[in-house]
Amino acid sequence: MVKIVFNHKLCDNAQGCPEIIVCARALNVDVKDAALTLFKDNIIFFEERCKCNTLCACKCPLMKAVDTPAEEWAAKEEVRLTERDPNFLKWDRYNAEYIVPCHEVSLDDILKQYKDRTNLILEIINVAACVAEFAAIPILEFFPKSVYDKYYRKLCLRTIEDIKRCETVFGINELPCILFFKKGKLIGNIHGIYQNSIPQRVNRLKRKLNVITNDLLSEG
Repeated sequence: MVKIVFNHKLCDNAQGCPEIIVCARALNVDVKDAALTLFKDNIIFFEERCKCNTLCACKCPLMKAVDTPAEEWAAKEEVRLTERDPNFLKWDRYNAEYIVPCHEVSLDDILKQYKDRTNLILEIINVAACVAEFAAIPILEFFPKSVYDKYYRKLCLRTIEDIKRCETVFGINELPCILFFKKGKLIGNIHGIYQNSIPQRVNRLKRKLNVITNDLLSEG
């Protein structure tokens, strides 16, 4: 029988985890009775509840389907040996919900205050389509910490109305994106989904971001 091994050490314990819904639907139960469920603010996998059809393993890279005792032992050993960096969820990540509260801004904040500030790096995401933190690229891979602390802000859009308003205000047609404002003027942007699983594409993105950031910080 196929079993699932869950690497809980890398889970971000997001309350809106879509894999919990997938699991509940597959078992035809309430989310609180699913094999993968939120329990005391942590996502827990109850192996005894699982009647595995591997749907969750197709959706979440932390869920590994195993067919043999040897595969199960290897997967569980991988979990045992996983060491979680204490800074793992300390910094914001691209196309993931905010982690540092002081960096999140509302659309009204942007319209009233931030759009006219001297320099601003604004990430905009659709929360319904964001990725899990463990799979997202840390923002500090894009910018030096001094730039991140001073200029970076994140706008998390949670309604269709806010997404449409944002598209109208900024002229964007794809999320997630990062907009660069210098003296109140848009000087550059990147958009689309990037994950560490495609390093060549990520490296091209980093080179482009480096050029835009240098322009943002220049005196001109």
